[in-house]
Amino acid sequence: MLVNDIMIKDPVTMQKEATVKECVDTLFKFRIGSVIVVDTERRIRGIFTERDLIRVIAQGISLDTTLADVMSTNVVTVASGSAFGEAKELMRLYRVRRIPVVDSDCKLVGLVSIRRIIDEFFELIPRTRG
Repeated sequence: MLVNDIMIKDPVTMQKEATVKECVDTLFKFRIGSVIVVDTERRIRGIFTERDLIRVIAQGISLDTTLADVMSTNVVTVASGSAFGEAKELMRLYRVRRIPVVDSDCKLVGLVSIRRIIDEFFELIPRTRG
């Protein structure tokens, strides 16, 4: 199985100028746990996750702060067309729950998430009565 088979094909993105409040509203609206921060060419500049939000709140950072100031910038990515096992190993190694998928130009094309993997796994198991 390839990452392309399991990835979210249109992950939610925002620009680095967006505020934490705008990002939280987006997380809530779409019921998601992260937003990928991209530039105008869809190159990844960072990611803002639930863990980042907890840090922002714990440190008393204003919700008017831009994502550029609080996003995680060391984003682990996986290449489009890679084996699912590679993404799984990166998630384990870096202890992350989401890995953006990039094309040969390093542009965002998808997202592999733990939630998506779990959903896919349980859909593959035949349902039985009982």
